[in-house]
Amino acid sequence: FLRGNVWGTLSLPACSAGDRISGHSFYVNVHRCTQLGMQKTAAAGIATKGKCAGTSHEAGGSGHVSGKHGGQGQFSFNYDDSNQPTGSASFSDPGSGVNFQSTQVTAATFDDTTHTVTLSGSGTDNGSPVAFTIVAADSSLAAPGLFSITLADGYNNSGNLLDGSITVY
Repeated sequence: FLRGNVWGTLSLPACSAGDRISGHSFYVNVHRCTQLGMQKTAAAGIATKGKCAGTSHEAGGSGHVSGKHGGQGQFSFNYDDSNQPTGSASFSDPGSGVNFQSTQVTAATFDDTTHTVTLSGSGTDNGSPVAFTIVAADSSLAAPGLFSITLADGYNNSGNLLDGSITVY
């Protein structure tokens, strides 16, 4: 671009070939250079999603929490909303007879202040269809991390991690 009598460049986030640029507002104005007898024109745009936007999030973790009726509950989950949002979750609590596996994560909410993610969707508990909500917090504000699961069949459990880790970014 031309500012005064100096040519410059427009820098956007570093991306791989084929990545969509989004999440940042950017404007390119018409610049005229009468000394060279040319005119440069580009459209303005507002980008809203994608890995290059700086607004994408990822979360994941695995480990154990105390079981609802003794023993331990084992969890695993991941979610990435960069290009094509994908996610999965599993949880088992043998002492309560729970064996949950997600089939679809339909919503994810990230809180950058509290380093938490809330996932919801559908899955199965021992083969029966069930809706779920998972809330997880990494250890940056609440060591050693927190995990909570609520299933529509009435099961719920939450607690500090006994082992493992959760990452939310």
